Amino acid sequence: MRNPIGFSTGVLYRTVDSVSVEIVNICRSLGCEAIEVNCHNHPEHTDKMEKGDFWEVLKSSEFKHFSVHMPCNIRINDWGGGYLAIQKIMTSCLIRYPADYFLVHPDLVDRWRVINELACLSLVIENMDHRKKSFRYPEELRSFFDAHPEFGFVLDVNHWAVNDLPVNGIGEIIAEFSNRLVGVHLSGVSDDNYHAPIHKTDQYWLVEQLYNLPPNVPIILEGVCEDVDEMRAELQYVRRSLTDY
Repeated sequence: MRNPIGFSTGVLYRTVDSVSVEIVNICRSLGCEAIEVNCHNHPEHTDKMEKGDFWEVLKSSEFKHFSVHMPCNIRINDWGGGYLAIQKIMTSCLIRYPADYFLVHPDLVDRWRVINELACLSLVIENMDHRKKSFRYPEELRSFFDAHPEFGFVLDVNHWAVNDLPVNGIGEIIAEFSNRLVGVHLSGVSDDNYHAPIHKTDQYWLVEQLYNLPPNVPIILEGVCEDVDEMRAELQYVRRSLTDY
């Protein structure tokens, strides 16, 4: 299997800003082929996406895959607030360095017609975890994509697992949504059901479920790490696990 592998820039959020030259350089130094810029907080991260030095380093890194995770602290219910935030981020990228996709949490969208027009610019959703009230289960995703076929999909393996869904269903959902699958978020499940480095939880069976992942679909590692050494160990563990089948 050869899919681009890299990190969400939020994996070192405790010590390194997720929208910074430093985190991009760390990912590059580790030999990552993919990167997802974690723009979780608006307006802090939205404003930082405007800085030229950040973009220069990102472009010069020549990642095979580059995506953006949209803010998680603002709702989208009209053409103000949340809509303007994601529009600002998308515009910054389109001008400087087009992203492969822009991920929005679907539970934050109250009025889909507000952002339907942005779906043509690679706006995508992911499945949600146990803390959310919607978009957690396959039937909810099917209903959404039937109504909004223009959106792409990112499968979050941790979110799938914490909802107590069958592990072998991961491969099945990959097959079912293969025509719209644009990425996978991969991490282990901590004791309190959050994103943990999979090399520490040793939940190798979660990696095994990616056996039918289409070529070139990026794998974004989301397990929260303590330092760069943990990031390196995580990347090595996942790469080694993927070559075992």
